[in-house]
Formats: sequence, structure tokens, C-alpha cells
Amino acid sequence: MDPKDIEVTLSGDMLVIRGEKKEQKEEKGENFHRIETRRGSFSRAIRVPVPVSSDKIDAKYEKGILKIVLPKKEEVKAKQIEVKTV
Repeated sequence: MDPKDIEVTLSGDMLVIRGEKKEQKEEKGENFHRIETRRGSFSRAIRVPVPVSSDKIDAKYEKGILKIVLPKKEEVKAKQIEVKTV
């Protein structure tokens, strides 16, 4: 697939991945001209269970693998609290 044919969106708590693959094969002979076209599309919606930093989302497509990084918002991450003696 071509990365330009993949669309990744985050709306609220839903991550939506859509794509369309188009392939066209042309063959010419002395008595014929044939064009074969194949198309396929997909769509996947995934609920994200925690709030994410939308400005830090990263998506990479390399060697047929789509990798999406959704970092948690800072206020959602656990914070270690030091216990002081009185």
C-alpha cells in the first residue's frame, strides 16, 4: 500500500484507520488491449481507553507495517507521592 492511501483520525476516544488499495495492470498485444483494475478498502475503529495527547500522536508506515504511537496525557499518568513523617 501507499502511505498516501491511509487515513488515521482521532475523534474523542475513537481512533479510526481507513485505507484504500488500488491496483491497475495494463497489457497490450497485437490484437488486444486489456486493463485490469482491482480495488479494496478497509476501515477499523478502535476505542482508546485513556485520554491521549493529540498533538504528540505519531504514525509511521514502513515495509507494510503501520505503527501508531498514542502517548497518554500527563494528568492521566500515575504519580508517585512521597510519604513524609510528622
